[in-house]
Amino acid sequence: MVPALLTFIHLIAQPQPSFEQQLVDDQVSIGYGIAIGDVDGDGKPDILLADKKAFVWYRNGDWKKFTMVE
Repeated sequence: MVPALLTFIHLIAQPQPSFEQQLVDDQVSIGYGIAIGDVDGDGKPDILLADKKAFVWYRNGDWKKFTMVE
């Protein structure tokens, strides 16, 4: 029982993650679907979004928009 108690204490002692809001695109009309995945193979999660006009990819880092299908 002691190992479980030590693990529990360790998890509680971890600092809370902090998040900062970032505007990626303020021109999306209606977002029908969103997915997160590494599109370009750089190890960073990118954003994929389907709205009523296109299917786009936002590259993680600079959030540059790439239209994949219109």
